[in-house]
Parts: sequence; C-alpha cells; structure tokens
Amino acid sequence: VALAVARPGGPTLHADLVRELAQALEAPVVFVAAFEDDTLTSMRTLAAQRDGRPLQPFSYLVEGSPCAHVSTLAFRYVAAGVAAESHPDTVFAAMAMDAYAAYPLVDSTGKAVGLLVAMDRQPIAGGDAEHTEATLKIAAGRLAAEIERSRTDELLRAAALAVSGAADGTVFDELVRLLASTLH
Repeated sequence: VALAVARPGGPTLHADLVRELAQALEAPVVFVAAFEDDTLTSMRTLAAQRDGRPLQPFSYLVEGSPCAHVSTLAFRYVAAGVAAESHPDTVFAAMAMDAYAAYPLVDSTGKAVGLLVAMDRQPIAGGDAEHTEATLKIAAGRLAAEIERSRTDELLRAAALAVSGAADGTVFDELVRLLASTLH
C-alpha cells in the first residue's frame, strides 16, 4: 500500500489505491468517496471495488448508511453488525456486508472532504482494527490531498474561464461573481 501511495498521480490513482487496499485488507468492498457539497449530507464515490471488480461511481446519502457514524476526525471499525445501520433500500444493504472500517479524509485546513471505506462479510483483517486503521491511514493522506488538489484545479479552471469569457471592462466583475458563488 505504501508503494502504491508513492506512485505518481494520474487518472487511475483512486482506482489503483482502492485495488491495493482491497488486496492488502482482503476486503471485498473498498471505496473512496468525497462529499458532494458543503452540507456533508451526500457523497459520491471516486473509485469503488466489489469482489475484485470496479464499480461505476455512485452517490449516496450519508444518513441511513454506516458512514453517518464516522466522525470527521476519527477512524471507525465495526467487526460485525454494521448491516443493521443501513436502510434496506440503500446500496449498503444491497452489498450485504456486515463489517465496516472507515478513515476520514480531511484537507489541509482540517475540513472533511470524504471517506475511505472497507467492508466485508466478516471482520476486516481478521478483526485486527489497529492493522486496518494503519493500512487505511497510509492511503488516506494521499487521497485527501488529491481531492483537495482536484477542487483547487476546478476553481482555477473556473476563474480562467470567467476571465477569458469576460467582455472588456468586466473581468473584475466576473471574478467577484465567481468568488461570491464559490464562497456562498
């Protein structure tokens, strides 16, 4: 996992790390998800794997999922019984997993940006919560940094488009509009 984290980034970074974590933890489900907005109520997977196969990105509500019980600052490990935390009509109930581990992803300011999750039908890493936490933590820092970098790139792209598309004399107006929109 540490070697995978050290590899150069690229379009497959999230999927590569998810695959490495699934193998290292022998967990059938591993995914990385980012919050879709500042309300922290919904997430979208950036990469997900189930039983060795990549999953299409999916969105889900945090409430009604095991992710609702993860602090933005603390690792969570549930050896068994997590299936009861999922509403029956969610993707988590459909996965039929009973063990859960999640490591929060935070940006350089300490703001929650997502989660790194492993799920299994039996206790993850044979019930070794410390090993699971250490393994997820190795990848979490890199994933959080990539999410933050991606969001910064999006803002810079939006600013460049606002400036390039602005009529003469309205460049500052467009930048102020973009900044106001970004900061809500």
